[in-house]
Amino acid sequence: MDLRDLPAALRAHLGPRTAWWTVRSPFEILVGCVLVQNTNWRNVEGSLAGLRDASVDSPADLLNTTTPELTALIRSSGFQTSKERALRGLCGWWATRLGGTGPAIEAPVEASALLATSALLPETPTPQLRAELLGLRGIGPETADVIMLYLLGRGVFVSDTYARRLLTRLGLAVPRSYNALARLVTRRVDLDLAGWQEFHGLIDDYGKQYCTGDAAWERGPLAGHRLAPKDGGAVHAR
Repeated sequence: MDLRDLPAALRAHLGPRTAWWTVRSPFEILVGCVLVQNTNWRNVEGSLAGLRDASVDSPADLLNTTTPELTALIRSSGFQTSKERALRGLCGWWATRLGGTGPAIEAPVEASALLATSALLPETPTPQLRAELLGLRGIGPETADVIMLYLLGRGVFVSDTYARRLLTRLGLAVPRSYNALARLVTRRVDLDLAGWQEFHGLIDDYGKQYCTGDAAWERGPLAGHRLAPKDGGAVHAR
């Protein structure tokens, strides 16, 4: 198959993906992007529950907590000292750059309404916005891209572990660099914002089911499929 056909193929096998983890608000997506680093989502859910119980429902609420309070609330996610600092930096940036124009805090009825449908801060070019996020403590390329994709309305490709595993299994000469893989995919796949959001969810869901080892891969519906030569062998950038 062609790389450009992969989103449709995944959707055909898995069905549409509109929900985002087990979050109740855009604020929980924002903090979840930091809390999930170096841990699993189940541990993050414990931290999110603690924040809800403490009525920490917005960047402003988080910034008003003390360091001991916030560290205790997010303890289940591990690395709480470094994550507490990262959360403060991210929420401070969010409050400064977006003020009251960010996504609503209240949980919407439809899960898909949690996600951005158009670009926030439209006057800021995407590379500049990404550079601002990367300049914050504890925000790496993957975290920055998830925030931009789901909350800031920028159609970017998240080159996470599951993406690398899936594309490797399909025969792509996957670049070592995170940014090089993102450029490769965005050059060859044409999607709107909602499509990029769903593509990321589909890749991660497929990866969790079928990209955990050889036996799991062989059970999956894409076993035996390969990307077309122009996708699999033309790019070897590092």
